[in-house]
Amino acid sequence: MEKRDIIWPWKIIYRKRLNHHQARLKLGKLKLLMGKVDKASEHADILYAKDPQNNDVLVLKASVLFRQAEQDKSLAMVNQVLESDPANVDALTLKSVMLMQQDKPAEALILIDKALKPDEKKRFYVKYSG
Repeated sequence: MEKRDIIWPWKIIYRKRLNHHQARLKLGKLKLLMGKVDKASEHADILYAKDPQNNDVLVLKASVLFRQAEQDKSLAMVNQVLESDPANVDALTLKSVMLMQQDKPAEALILIDKALKPDEKKRFYVKYSG
């Protein structure tokens, strides 16, 4: 990957006109994807201190903890998210990865299947009648 191929975080923030909370969340996710776990952890900690009940923040924090090999804390946060939002795709995906690491592929596939099914309450897709 060349330098020009990288989407710079500040460009995303500028283009989408994100507020501070959204920007920090987006930056945390980008840092995690870039493998900069320490920087992602900084963003996650700041967000968690301000809004510990936000599902997006909890999933980011859980992802960081998972990458830092703190699976117990990560699993507790993921379960907390799934209690309030059982159809949270990010939480379901992260939990399925954890289950795969624990050599429980059948349980992981159930969660992946659940994550791929559209949620009737949150319709982000178009239904066509034919």
